Amino acid sequence: MPRGRPRGIVAPCQFCNMQFKRVEHLRRHERTHTKEKPFACGCGEKFSRQDLLARHVKLSHQSSQIEQPSSGIDANRLMWEATSSNVDTPSTGQNETQSESTDPHCNQEISQEQHMLSTLHSHVSDGMIVGMNEAEYGIESFANTQSFTFDSQCGSGTIDELDFLWDYSSNARGFLPTTFFNTDLSLSDIWNIGRPGGEDDSAIIRSPRTGEHPTLQPSDIRQPGSRFRPLTVLEEAIHRPNQERLPATDLDDCKDSEAATATVPGSVSWVMSHFVYNSIVSSILGQKRAVPPSFAVPSRHTLSRYTDGYFRGFHKHLPFLHPSTLRFEALAPELVLAIAAVGAFYRFEHAKGYELYFAARAIIAERMQTQSPFSTSHLTTTLPSYASFSSARSNVSASGAGSCSSPVSSPPLGTIDQGQLHTIQALIILLAMSSWADAPIVRDSTAISSQLGMLVREAGISIPDAIAEGTEWVEWVTREVRRRTLLVAYILFNLQSMSFDVPPVIMNHEVRLCLPHCGSEWAATTAAEWQELRTMYGHDESGFQEVFQKLLDGQEIHNNGPFSALGNYVLMSGLLQRIFLERHTSGCLPDASSSLRPVVIKTFECALRIWQISWEATQESSLDPSSSKGPLGFNAVAMLRLAYIRLNANLGPYRNLITRDPHRIAGALTNGTIPLFVRNFHLDRAVLQCIHALSVPVHTGISFVAHTQALNWSVQSALSNLDCAFLLNRWLYVLAGVVETTGIKSLRGDERKLVGMVVNLIRESTLAKNLDFSDIDGQCIRRMGAMVFRLWAEIFRGPHVFSVVDSIGASLSTAADMLEAQL
Repeated sequence: MPRGRPRGIVAPCQFCNMQFKRVEHLRRHERTHTKEKPFACGCGEKFSRQDLLARHVKLSHQSSQIEQPSSGIDANRLMWEATSSNVDTPSTGQNETQSESTDPHCNQEISQEQHMLSTLHSHVSDGMIVGMNEAEYGIESFANTQSFTFDSQCGSGTIDELDFLWDYSSNARGFLPTTFFNTDLSLSDIWNIGRPGGEDDSAIIRSPRTGEHPTLQPSDIRQPGSRFRPLTVLEEAIHRPNQERLPATDLDDCKDSEAATATVPGSVSWVMSHFVYNSIVSSILGQKRAVPPSFAVPSRHTLSRYTDGYFRGFHKHLPFLHPSTLRFEALAPELVLAIAAVGAFYRFEHAKGYELYFAARAIIAERMQTQSPFSTSHLTTTLPSYASFSSARSNVSASGAGSCSSPVSSPPLGTIDQGQLHTIQALIILLAMSSWADAPIVRDSTAISSQLGMLVREAGISIPDAIAEGTEWVEWVTREVRRRTLLVAYILFNLQSMSFDVPPVIMNHEVRLCLPHCGSEWAATTAAEWQELRTMYGHDESGFQEVFQKLLDGQEIHNNGPFSALGNYVLMSGLLQRIFLERHTSGCLPDASSSLRPVVIKTFECALRIWQISWEATQESSLDPSSSKGPLGFNAVAMLRLAYIRLNANLGPYRNLITRDPHRIAGALTNGTIPLFVRNFHLDRAVLQCIHALSVPVHTGISFVAHTQALNWSVQSALSNLDCAFLLNRWLYVLAGVVETTGIKSLRGDERKLVGMVVNLIRESTLAKNLDFSDIDGQCIRRMGAMVFRLWAEIFRGPHVFSVVDSIGASLSTAADMLEAQL
């Protein structure tokens, strides 16, 4: 229930309409517009906030005490020195490259940063950072100015920075604020905001060219209506066009078997009637020549159980089947078997799942052989026209045929019937299963992806498919199902590419479809309900190419209303593919020379921040995988982290994930001889994403997550966690080597703060007792690196639906064993 006294309604800022929950925060913010400085020092200096005046007095009029600390130095005071520094100390022996030029496609006004900093103040007002003392946001204490020692006890009365990471009441709703990922600001500058003695909202903007911190001028302040205006928080009770809402379909609505098997249009049935079951059995027996002789169709109740497993598990992560209009008696047998196969996995009946998988695979192979759009029988009986005399060639030139006989011509591109669509949908399910299944099946995924890619192209993924306003519900469902099917295939291709370091099957430029419609329309169960939603929210069509280009150009994409959750997911998939291709064209091997150019990194950082703002507008951003809003928000957070990591570190070629061998994968994770990244401000953001990822299970409870993640967490989350563990461990080991060689002062201020966050994160976990503060500095950081692997390995201890997740957990555990043995 709400805590504290009720808050009154606070008017928005009169200059930019920014909304605050407290009057004092509104007044403080408005002074950033007016440049009023009511707090004066006796020396003549004036400040906009009282805490800035206090800091000035402390630094300027008591400097002698700070410059000559006593031997019994206070930890809070030394941390204050570390976090007050505006200019980071370059590290020794590492390439601390900064952006040498500003990306022309990401030319955001400094006024946007003014808004971001103001937004961060609004987070502060919600209780994320208020009350923090100077020992926060960094390594807990220093023994002297040359090295540090970790204090074994948190300071009393402090608010840990993890309270900030775990504040789900913030406007970000599960995401870290986009302010943290603008590398024109150092993390030191951002963290100081809202803290006692923190920097003024408008004082610190880091120059990408020089690393200096020029003062924000009054002329830089964004005027109302300018580009990158603040994104106001969408209230839950207010419906906006295209706003994502909860699906109306509830799997628990079936009261009895008769009601569940009703044939009323729009009803959803996971309990099959005898009629539906007999129809399915007949269609499967019609493919008796294709299926293995030993295959037996599951019983009606078993098939119902597997179908329920599909829709409760797999479907909510990739929603391309329309539950309200789905009729199993009308589905192709390969699609029914594919649904049952993955549903069996989600019921932990893997042996039966594999049996159904092979049956569906065999039917598809037979179907593609006998129902190919091109006739192949004439190839062995006739002479091709290109090998005949010109007279014979002229006889067939009018028809355009490629042989003397007239083979069956290919249908127009994009023209597919329901049977072909069902085959594509079955291949999508089988591709996901084979990609994440046991090692003997993984190689099958490459063959399936090739087949699926051919069919997706023939189905018209490169043909614009805008749905005209006024389309009837049945037609709309048919076209939306086709659109979602092709786009989900595109998502899986890119996910497979990022996971196994293989080229994507479908390139971004081939996708000409429009983005999927909103979830409220997709969840409508009747034509009347759907029409009411259309009348209320209107009809919008947004082409993937146009929106994706806006992302890369640094333009807002949600101006005309937020996109659907799946639409934003498609856009993130496109960004991951671009990052993958940029990374693989930057060099043959991952070393300093293969790092992405600063202008490229800035372009993608800008695109990722704009994408995050768009996603937040969908009202489905949640770090809870079991949230009533669905798991797409949770999965998107995982993909966003993966994008930041791959943008700054070349981890893909060295994970060996396709082998499913924990020892080979662990060997790659612990091989410190391979240079994977360059330490800089951009990498700090990727590390921050890793820390944020680890804070989620630590906050929820690692043992709890280990026992419950099987049905709630996605494969995407497991893949992202592997990269997070890989990067965070390697980053800590690199810092340990730097500290052992050149001392703690060689670390930049941002790096020290991030290390401090890892310290406090470990203290909140079950491994807190293993953090040995008697170690020397470098050894302590190295131990933390091993503990990072151990924490993530503990998360994967429970049962899993797919083999790849178990392989990731076993690899992390093996890697932790190897590193702990070296300490």
